[in-house]
Amino acid sequence: MIARVLATVFAALLVALVVADDSPGLLVVKGSGAAEKGYEIGEVEFLGVSVADQLVHYAGGATIPLRLSVDYEVRKPAPVMLNSRLGTEYWRLVVLGRDGVVALHTDERMDLSKAGRATASVDSAVADEKQGVALGKGAARISGHYYFLIDQENRQWLDVINPPALLNMPELLAPLQFTLCNLERYTVQMRGVESTWEPGGLIRVELIVTDADGEQFPVATADAVAKAGEWSEVLRPQVDWLGQPTGWLVGRLPADAAPEAVEIEATVSAATPRGIEAQTLTSRFAKGHGTRTAAELALSPPEFQPKRDAGGNLRETRAIWVGTNAVKTSAGIAEVVQRCKKAGLNAIIVDVYYADRLLVPNDICSQFGGIEEGLDPLAALCEKAHAEGIDVHAWFCLAYPNRDFGIEHPTMAAVDRNGGVIRNVGDLHREQFRDRVANVMLHVARNYPVDGLHFDYIRTKADCYCDQCRAEFAERFGKPLTEASDDEWTAWNQPVVAEVVRRVSEQARAVRPDLIMSAAVYCVMEWGARQGQDAPGWVRNGWVDVCIPMDYFSDVMEVRANEQAFLDALGPEYATALASGLSLYMDSGGSQISRPPDMVATQIHLVRTMGISGYCLFAYEHMSEDILDLLRTKVNAEPAVPAYR
Repeated sequence: MIARVLATVFAALLVALVVADDSPGLLVVKGSGAAEKGYEIGEVEFLGVSVADQLVHYAGGATIPLRLSVDYEVRKPAPVMLNSRLGTEYWRLVVLGRDGVVALHTDERMDLSKAGRATASVDSAVADEKQGVALGKGAARISGHYYFLIDQENRQWLDVINPPALLNMPELLAPLQFTLCNLERYTVQMRGVESTWEPGGLIRVELIVTDADGEQFPVATADAVAKAGEWSEVLRPQVDWLGQPTGWLVGRLPADAAPEAVEIEATVSAATPRGIEAQTLTSRFAKGHGTRTAAELALSPPEFQPKRDAGGNLRETRAIWVGTNAVKTSAGIAEVVQRCKKAGLNAIIVDVYYADRLLVPNDICSQFGGIEEGLDPLAALCEKAHAEGIDVHAWFCLAYPNRDFGIEHPTMAAVDRNGGVIRNVGDLHREQFRDRVANVMLHVARNYPVDGLHFDYIRTKADCYCDQCRAEFAERFGKPLTEASDDEWTAWNQPVVAEVVRRVSEQARAVRPDLIMSAAVYCVMEWGARQGQDAPGWVRNGWVDVCIPMDYFSDVMEVRANEQAFLDALGPEYATALASGLSLYMDSGGSQISRPPDMVATQIHLVRTMGISGYCLFAYEHMSEDILDLLRTKVNAEPAVPAYR
C-alpha cells in the first residue's frame, strides 16, 4: 500500500525536499504531491565513505574498477533507494595535475526499506564527460558529491536530492585518495623518507608506482605504519593547504625522543585487470636519512601579499550579500552594520529588488511588506553603514520576477516553446521589460545615497519563444528560433542583456558619477554566455567596475579554476575588477547550513594568493558567530578600504 501511494504521489509532479538536523550526515526525505499535502518517506544517516584500493587500473575509456562503499543507518524505512548512477548525480573526482573535475557515476543502491545499519558497495565507476572532464592518470581524490537519485524498488527513478553536508566536508574526503594508472604490469617502490628527526617532528615516506606504460606516479595513500621498538605511528596521506594529494604519507615521531632508526611497512591494494592484488613493502631508515626542517615538511600556505595605497592602507574589497528580511527593522539594520563592522567587511550589498518588489517606496512596482512603520530601510542602512565606514550597494534581482508576473504582465513575460507563459521570467528581448528593470535601478540611484548599483539575475534566465522573438531571430539568423544552436543563442541574447547594463550604467552615472557598478555572474562563463552574460566585455566597455562570479563550490580546486578563467579573460589591464563570490553555506539535503569557518578562510586565502582584489560572501544569514569570529580575529584582522575606490 505504501509503495502504491508513494508512486501516485511522485507521478503527480513530485517536488522533493530533504532537510537535515544537527547531524551533517542526516537526511529526512520529505516532499509534496500535486495536492500539496506534505509527506515524509524516510530518514537516513550517512556514517562514512571508503575506497578499498590505493591503485586503480586505468588505461583509457570511461570505466574504472573503483571499489567504493557508503556506510549508513536507516532510521525511518521507506521503499526507495539512493544512488549516483546517471545525470547530475555523481561523485566529483580531481586528478592531480589535470584541469577540471571528473563526474563519476556509481550505482550504490542504498536501500532505505529496512531499518538499521548497512553498507552499500560498488566495484566500478563510470566517468560522464557530459558532466565533467575525461579521466586521466595520476594521483586522484574524491572531492565531494552532487545529487543522489531517489529510485523506486523497481529501479524507476522518482526524483533527486542533495547529499548531506557530510559528503562535502574535508574531514570525510581526506582519506578518499587513490592513484589511476595502467596496471597491466606495475611495480611499487618505497622511494625515500624525510623527517626532522626531532622528538615529535614530522616523518613522511614516498611510495611510487611505475605502470605498464613506464610512467611513474605517487601512490596517494596506503595502509602504512612507522615503527621503532614499542612505538608505532599510522601514516596518513599528506595533503597541501588546498587539500590536494602530495604523494607522501605522513606521521609524527615519538614526543620523548627520536629513534635511531625507523622501520616503515606499507601495504598497497591494487584493482588490476586480473583482480585485486596486494603487496607489502618494508624498509628501514636510519636517523638522519632525508633530514628536512619543520618548515620544509609543513606545506604551509603561501603568504598573502596585500595591495596597499600610497598611505599604506590595505586595499581589498570585502563585501557581503544581505537579504531583504535582515533590514526591515531599525534593530535589524543596526545588527547588520554592527556584525559586518565586527567581521572587518567594508561593503554591504543589500537586496532591494526581488520578485518584482522594491524595498523602497516607488511608483513602478509594489513594495515589500513587513517593514517597520515609518522606516525607510535603505536610507537608514546607508546612514548607519556610512557612519561606520562601510559602503552600501543596492542589489537588484532583475530577470527573476514573482510567480504571478506572467499573469499580471503578459506582454513582458517569457513564453515557452509551446506558447505557454513562463510565469516567473521576464523577457529581456522586449523593450518594455528592459525599461522596467532599468527604471527600478535608476529610481534608487536618483533617490538614495548608495555607493553602487549591483546587477543580479542579469541574464535571460529562460529561452523565450514568443512571436516577437521568433520573428526577430529569423530575420537576423535566417532560420527558426527552434533550430538555434548554443552559439546562436549566445549571439542572440548578449546584445539585449548588454543594453540593460550599458543603459543603467550610463544613465545612473549621469546623475551620480561616483557610483560603482557591479554584477553577480555565473562562475562558469560558458553557462552565463548562453543567457547573455559577457562580464569581461562589460568591464572592458567601462559599464561594470566590479565583476563577481558566484563561485559557491565547496571544492577549492573548482573555485581556483573558475577564478583563473576570469583572470585570463579580463587580462592584466582589467584584472583588478575581479572580486570572487564565495559561499558561507553548504547544502545539506534541502537545507542550507553554515560552512565550517576553516573552509571559508581557505577559499578567501586562495583568491588572495591568486592576486584577486577582493571577495563577496553569500550570504549574511549564514555568517555564523564562528565564521564572524574567524573573520574578525584572523582573516580580516587588518582593516581595508574597498579595492574599487
